Amino acid sequence: KSTIDEHFKRPLNPVMAVGKRAEQYMKSVLLHDVTHKVERVEVMVGWKPPMEGWVKAVKLNTDGAYKEGSVAGCGGVIRDST
Repeated sequence: KSTIDEHFKRPLNPVMAVGKRAEQYMKSVLLHDVTHKVERVEVMVGWKPPMEGWVKAVKLNTDGAYKEGSVAGCGGVIRDST
């Protein structure tokens, strides 16, 4: 920063200066906690064959997974009522 900003002054004790900034940040995070709690609802899901009389009825089942910052994948199965 001193190369770009001619008015910048290096702290006398850099370790102490960084520690103070970290402490200020943590106090700010604790004072302004903006986390939101999400209520989860559990729903039972299952496959049921179509009603009699339906012609060419199919069911599509899908699933997916991911690892944050990494790989993702998905797949699906299409089947009839037999």
